[in-house]
Amino acid sequence: MGIKAQRELSVLHSLSNFKETIRRDNKQNGVMSVETSGASWTTSQQDRLGCSGVEASHTMAQTDRERMAKYRSKIISVGGQSGIEPALIAAIISRESRAGNH
Repeated sequence: MGIKAQRELSVLHSLSNFKETIRRDNKQNGVMSVETSGASWTTSQQDRLGCSGVEASHTMAQTDRERMAKYRSKIISVGGQSGIEPALIAAIISRESRAGNH
């Protein structure tokens, strides 16, 4: 097995474990009740913000909102199939790729 295939397998295994944790947590509380420290100063500088933390996270999410619209139906579909809240899937897409912008 090549290195790329090993990495993909490792990512899939990690995602499977992550999905199980999320399913369990979703049943108890829901993703919107998770406390977070928000975006770090370094992360917030992607948008040249003068803040960090939850405020920066909210500002960055608003910036990504329009770009995220094109993924809406796919996010809802995957969320329904996997048992993961669509809000969490959207948050990951926003954070990791800035909704396809990076």
